[in-house]
Amino acid sequence: MPGNTTVLDFVGFRWVRAGTGGLILDKDFEATEARAVVQAWASQWVIDQFERLRDYERTHMTLPEEWRHAGFGSSRHLRLTKDELAQLADQLNAVLEP
Repeated sequence: MPGNTTVLDFVGFRWVRAGTGGLILDKDFEATEARAVVQAWASQWVIDQFERLRDYERTHMTLPEEWRHAGFGSSRHLRLTKDELAQLADQLNAVLEP
């Protein structure tokens, strides 16, 4: 995504819709242009997440103690079947929905 283009600039596509606090991508985006947009968005999302992590690592010691103790990170990975992953995604989305 060039410059400060936001993911919401892509909401006009049928397979992307605005969600509270983010975007929801429909699972059916097989069209070439859809894949290109999703790849661009995903690449920028990864960059943004990494920058947030770097900012946190640089500044977390300036946070109040209760926030420093509430922080969490892990190097563990989940090994799930496709069905388990789909179920976990549904559960997480249910928690994140307003």
